[in-house]
Amino acid sequence: MMFTTMRRFLAIFFTLLLVISSVMVMPINPARAEPAIPSTMIQVPTLFIENRGQLDDSVHYYIKSGGRSVYFTEDSIVFSLSRYIDDNGEQITAKQEGKQVERLVFSMDLLGTSDSLFIEGRDMAPGKVNYLIGNDPSQWHTNVPLYSEVIYTSVYPNTDLRLYDDAGTLRYDFIVRPL
Repeated sequence: MMFTTMRRFLAIFFTLLLVISSVMVMPINPARAEPAIPSTMIQVPTLFIENRGQLDDSVHYYIKSGGRSVYFTEDSIVFSLSRYIDDNGEQITAKQEGKQVERLVFSMDLLGTSDSLFIEGRDMAPGKVNYLIGNDPSQWHTNVPLYSEVIYTSVYPNTDLRLYDDAGTLRYDFIVRPL
């Protein structure tokens, strides 16, 4: 009898859990729900592009992706974020004729960095980038490599800074070595 009561309790418990979890993922107002984004669009990795003269010399690596640019210099990481807005101030997904662009630029400054700081790309990704701007081939930049992460080696004494992509989010780790 106790076994039957326990089975009945567990069946009711898991049924309620299933109902509650399915309600939690439903949008509050289905009419205003955003269209689903295909999973193939979500899985695009963020790659670091080496600067081989296509940008200012102070930039060693950078990211350009979906309305954001991130520039990695010796003393800072500069973020440039932009979005398009319509006449009502609402964000829209693509640039349209006559629409405004909002831009936010800020930096994470690396204060008191080590004199032996070295920035390098690691884990070379497949593919290359080409910059063929203008008519002068001497100004073109071809076969520019892509990397999965950037390391600031010795950003501070016995400390490296690792930057990498985690499911579309830029992450960083300080790696501290023992003395």
